[in-house]
Amino acid sequence: MAKKCLVVGAGLSGLVAAKELIEAGIEEITILEKGAQIGGIWRTHCQSNFVLTSSKWVTEFSSFPMPDDYPDFLTVQQMLTYLETFADHFDLTRRIHCGVTAQRLDRQGNQKYRVQTNVGVYSDYDFVVFGVGGLGQPRLPQIPGLEQFTGTVIHGANYRESKPFQDQRVLCIGLGESGVGISSEISAVAQSTLVSARFFNPAYRIFPETNVPADRFDGWRLAPYMKDYPEFITVWLSYYALLPQWLRPLFCQAHPYLRIFPPAWINEDWNSAQMHFTKFWNKPALGQGSGNLTRPDAPTDDMLYLAQTGQIIPKPAVKAIAGRGVEFEDGSRAEVDAIVCNTGYELGIEAIALPNGDACRLQDLYKGCLHPAFPNVAFVGTLRPMVGSIPAMAEMQARFVAQVFSGKYSLPEPQILEKLIQKDVARSLKRQGPMYDRYPQIRVFGQWMDEMAKLIGCQPKLRHYLGSWQQLQVYFLGGTQPLRYRIEGPGAIAGAREIYTQRTGESYSTRAGHWFRGAMLFFLVYPHVLAAGLFLILVTLGHCSIPVSLFLSATFWLAYMTIDLFRFSLALPLLGRECWEAFRNQRDSKPRFTYGAKGSIPGGVAGAAEKVLQNQGL
Repeated sequence: MAKKCLVVGAGLSGLVAAKELIEAGIEEITILEKGAQIGGIWRTHCQSNFVLTSSKWVTEFSSFPMPDDYPDFLTVQQMLTYLETFADHFDLTRRIHCGVTAQRLDRQGNQKYRVQTNVGVYSDYDFVVFGVGGLGQPRLPQIPGLEQFTGTVIHGANYRESKPFQDQRVLCIGLGESGVGISSEISAVAQSTLVSARFFNPAYRIFPETNVPADRFDGWRLAPYMKDYPEFITVWLSYYALLPQWLRPLFCQAHPYLRIFPPAWINEDWNSAQMHFTKFWNKPALGQGSGNLTRPDAPTDDMLYLAQTGQIIPKPAVKAIAGRGVEFEDGSRAEVDAIVCNTGYELGIEAIALPNGDACRLQDLYKGCLHPAFPNVAFVGTLRPMVGSIPAMAEMQARFVAQVFSGKYSLPEPQILEKLIQKDVARSLKRQGPMYDRYPQIRVFGQWMDEMAKLIGCQPKLRHYLGSWQQLQVYFLGGTQPLRYRIEGPGAIAGAREIYTQRTGESYSTRAGHWFRGAMLFFLVYPHVLAAGLFLILVTLGHCSIPVSLFLSATFWLAYMTIDLFRFSLALPLLGRECWEAFRNQRDSKPRFTYGAKGSIPGGVAGAAEKVLQNQGL
């Protein structure tokens, strides 16, 4: 008898789950969607001119490439069109019941499930998949006096355009990806825009000084062999958290980015494993078009640039609100007319009522999708990356769930599964620290994708890439694109390896690719070359014996690997070069370009921006 599955949600998570289940042999699929159309949050939570923060190369589903004529970064409408086309292509549209809201899941006596909805009961299903995504109810901050605020208060989920905030004094709270975009839009029309945040973890959408999406490069597979990888991917910001307090002010003054960083947003936990990065459109530099200049209809959302030019006013966390007055944790005060809370969402999974009235936490799920106590019930789209793609992670969860439900992958016994879950939680707590408590849904993208690929059986194997340096580059430095996991194993697609190899070659043929590859290889060997160089100096110039030279060189190497302050002192020459380049660019450029009427662009950006505009004929 054919197995039946009910999928709740027709956003990207529900759609890709349904598609993978059908391909695994579970063809009787019914999809419930509470909205009038498919699309999920892309229809309900996005502002009118929102553009995805991840590029199409990591956002597309691996079995359904984005159209060639799509830009690197999609608009909301393009994403909706892509999902609609995906649903039609895989014959999902006819299975979707719109206007149906799932309310409760119950277990039937025959080991099947039923779901109570607003229009009746859907019963006798062998499997139930909740494509809940990561966004549940909008979360408002717990600030004393917020409920009595006499102006306008909205959550970012309800923001659509900046027009209602024309000439107002606006406070934006939060600097996640939506917070960055909303704050920058409002700053273009508001009388004043204050941006309050406990921290800001910036990451480029576009590789600096190019038009190449930064997420086309991924060094995760070399990271375990690199001591300096956290510092490399945070542009040395993570040294701030490693240095003693007395040295941090000097480091801020020397660092090319920290010296323009608002003190209110400096993060005490700057570490690549403890950061939820926020991607933004970086300003152009050195005469190269970049960032928002590829979308001239939208203002820049480079928060550091906006703060430098006075278009926004950085503020720390809000302490209390009284009337229209706002007090911040640094003791400063301001009067505002409107507050926009870009403060995230409750996890969608927590709103699902399970059998026997049980509640479900993300920390109770194996790989974020399977609960030991509820066989044949799964959750897809529950996780998000520090930097990467939510659709790619949802697809990997869907592929894994399809393997389990179709019997092609056997889960361990519930007791063993619970131990595996506890082990994953302990590892995340150790690696991510305090961030895991605040954001249990965050994962390291490349690491997590490789772990899931190993479970599914589609992880690329090194032995297949030993034929040439080009193939080694593909294996170790190829981006974490979903297509990478269609090369071999279950769900493999003919020609995937050739296309992925071509894409990787295109990425590394650019100037950005040359730099990234060179920098990764340099920091991979840097401490070992230093230790080897010290050994040679001791033997040849110091005339030390080989045993003594080996001992001193090994001690040097061990100190580099274990003592952060020692390692920092050896990184200073590298950081010093970056500081000198940044200083020279600012010294040699003259401020000639004015952005709007709210301030001049600092010299380091001025000449480059003007040159780009001239090249574009503007």
